[in-house]
Amino acid sequence: MRLSFEEIVRAVDGSAVAGAAPCGIVEGVGTDSRAVKPGSLFVCIPGETFDGHDFAVKAIEAGAAALLVSRNPFDAVPPVPLILVEDTVKALGKLAHCWRERLGETRVIGLTGTAGKTTVKELLAQVLSRRGLTAKTHMNLNNQIGLPLSMLAATGEEAFWVMEAGISHPNDMDELGAILEPDLALILNVGPGHAAGLGDRGTAHYKSKLLAHLAPGGTAIISADYPDLAREARAVRQELVFFSTSGRQVDYRAAYVVPAGEDKGLFRLWLDGVSIDVEAPFRGAFGAENVIAVAAVAHRLGLGAEEIAAGPRCRNSALPVRGPGIGWSSTTATTPTRCLFPGCWRPPLKWPGITRTGPLCACSAKWANSVRFPRMSTAIWAALWRISSPALSAGRAGTWKNLKTGCTPDVTEAHSAR
Repeated sequence: MRLSFEEIVRAVDGSAVAGAAPCGIVEGVGTDSRAVKPGSLFVCIPGETFDGHDFAVKAIEAGAAALLVSRNPFDAVPPVPLILVEDTVKALGKLAHCWRERLGETRVIGLTGTAGKTTVKELLAQVLSRRGLTAKTHMNLNNQIGLPLSMLAATGEEAFWVMEAGISHPNDMDELGAILEPDLALILNVGPGHAAGLGDRGTAHYKSKLLAHLAPGGTAIISADYPDLAREARAVRQELVFFSTSGRQVDYRAAYVVPAGEDKGLFRLWLDGVSIDVEAPFRGAFGAENVIAVAAVAHRLGLGAEEIAAGPRCRNSALPVRGPGIGWSSTTATTPTRCLFPGCWRPPLKWPGITRTGPLCACSAKWANSVRFPRMSTAIWAALWRISSPALSAGRAGTWKNLKTGCTPDVTEAHSAR
């Protein structure tokens, strides 16, 4: 982001409070005083444990040019100009939407789903990077703070933005959708995960709200394999593009063919009548949903079958993608991750004493043969199992045999919004 102080004041409907030092152009936005960059806007967000206003001085010492506040944290004239608003989180969202409205030819992709959206976001960003500079959500920071920060971290010169939206409450998607206003919306799947705060209308109902916030002329792509999702999506928008991994006769389809190495699989895709084969970092049918979702979005954005089949470049090479990523041929994770099924536990790539040699997901049918475990006593294993899988220790699932197949892998989860 690069805006003048006056433009920011207007964008957030705030009131300017003059500071001892003037403020001209502001570049960048942050909410962590430890990561403030010189010349940026520091947003003071009050939380349950900490209040950003208490770190205003540290932010200024680090070089913040202005502060977005809901109260004046200074007794005297502030060292830098302030922008006073009622709610700094909502103001952050307004600022991100303002920046989004200034985009020229950039295509904005908004994606959501119960499981796998962060993996799809990473894969999609790298596939699109073959065509042009691509910005994406940092990690899976996909709520009303993380999404605006990811948008504001972009320069506006990118060809694509790939942003994910996670919800935990009924109004979340309306708030996130209004901020993002995507040109293309993708709903990967729907399931029972993280639905406790959504009420009794079902996850599909609230995920489908993203479609109501499409930009004029936008495209909606959803999975045809979830009847409740198809029903709720049609209630919002009639024009839909479908993908499927269960044999439904829709524009975009995928099927797992055979393993293609220790941790890769070969998938056959049908892209609006064109058949191609793709190697992807999922060794099993569970990965087909991710692969066809990425391919469908890329195809609708103008990438050809050959570009999609080639996948992203090597993860370790210089990629025009802003942020860390993964590719068709590699996966990354540093903590255990979750899937749709209660009790599922997936080991990270880096877990003390454990070497992963095969698929990332514990739900893979051959997962037990892909991990080499160290020698440990039964008591130690029992303790690790209780820590890593509370669902099992609570009695909802009792043995290794309860692990299911068919889930979608995800990367590190940083917070609860899904």
